[in-house]
Amino acid sequence: MSKLRSGDGKKEDEQMTRVLDFIVFGVARTGTTALAKLLSATDEIHCGHEVFNVWDNHADLSIPDAFHRAAETPSPALGGRVRKTSLESSKTIWERKNSLRIYGNKYPIYFLRLDEVLNEIKSRTAIMTYRDIRKVGESFNARAMNTDDRWPPGRTGVFAAGDFMLLVDQLTNIEGANILIVPQTLLLAAPKAALIGCGRFLAPDLDLTVNEMDFTATVETGQRRRSRKRQALGEADEAAIAMTEATDADRVFQRNTTFELSSIGDALQMLRRQLPADPEDYVSDLVSTRGTEAMKTFLAAWIGRNRRARL
Repeated sequence: MSKLRSGDGKKEDEQMTRVLDFIVFGVARTGTTALAKLLSATDEIHCGHEVFNVWDNHADLSIPDAFHRAAETPSPALGGRVRKTSLESSKTIWERKNSLRIYGNKYPIYFLRLDEVLNEIKSRTAIMTYRDIRKVGESFNARAMNTDDRWPPGRTGVFAAGDFMLLVDQLTNIEGANILIVPQTLLLAAPKAALIGCGRFLAPDLDLTVNEMDFTATVETGQRRRSRKRQALGEADEAAIAMTEATDADRVFQRNTTFELSSIGDALQMLRRQLPADPEDYVSDLVSTRGTEAMKTFLAAWIGRNRRARL
């Protein structure tokens, strides 16, 4: 075990029943899982791995009891089985119940309901991950081409670019939120620095106790995934990724340290103006004219998901 100085934990009598303290979000394949596992490698912080859904009313979640209830609730999407990550969260929370002070949940597409979910957890506190959009698109394609993966075969790089546009749109309209941004390059190059930055953000005076075995396992898993072969982009994917690369996205988000959303307000507004005014129309046009049949099938699900978030 090792100590990392970061922030102020909640008093014991404040831990009994409450909502989540924070959420983790970002375009899929940008490091949300790695970040959640790094945070959970401490005795004081636990970040669930999609234990709660983006569509859940987070104001109704009584923490930590909601984690245990999730571990007892079968998932229709898994054929009536309980999610493995829910079981893992419940087990970890029982084991560390005397030391845990801060609870969160990661779900990449929280950005679809960002303002609503932040209101539901009251603290309006979140951590976002960012990764070079080309690498994200190639990662989307690698999963889409893997027949053993539950990832939809039509969910390719063009939808990574579309999700990034939707995310930027949400960020430019958010007010009164506490959002820390963690570039994936930092997670890979200096994971302990990333963890310290997140700890200081979440609880400025808490001494984090790091489980070195869990921490090392998480870092090694990230390194193995980094070495995986990426899949080439198709025509529609390349068009969307190239357009996004031509903007100031990397200049705004790609840094060697963690930083808060409030520090990039003007640059973020400029970036939003560089992106298509209507991400759904842009992606729909590309997929309709240059996409495969699998991409066209997924397009309907993607648009339906986005519209549900606006209801």
